[in-house]
Amino acid sequence: MRFGKIDDLGSRVAVAVDAARKYLFSQQHEDGYWCGELEADTTLESDYILLHTLLGTGNQERFDKAARYILNHQNEDGGWSIYAGGPSNISASVKAYFGLKMAGSRRIIPRWRAPARRFWRWAA
Repeated sequence: MRFGKIDDLGSRVAVAVDAARKYLFSQQHEDGYWCGELEADTTLESDYILLHTLLGTGNQERFDKAARYILNHQNEDGGWSIYAGGPSNISASVKAYFGLKMAGSRRIIPRWRAPARRFWRWAA
């Protein structure tokens, strides 16, 4: 039994898979690896601050750098997303807030108070 647009689905999938394979191999380094920028949300920085605070191995200069990274990725509504350009996520926002508090850098805190109030009202 045939259903219109899916008549040639197998051949179209095969063409798409072949095109994707060719593209990926064209991006591969001659030594066999692929190189690309590793991106993540701000939860890694938040976890870094928390872990080193708990272990007593913290470095305030590194905490400040991580806190600046967290603040630079804050959404307009005061929260933080789990992917670049995404909507604010309550889990990532709580971790970011906690990481900033643990970093203890008072000079950066006023920047996010007003947007954060809007976000927490929305998240409640």
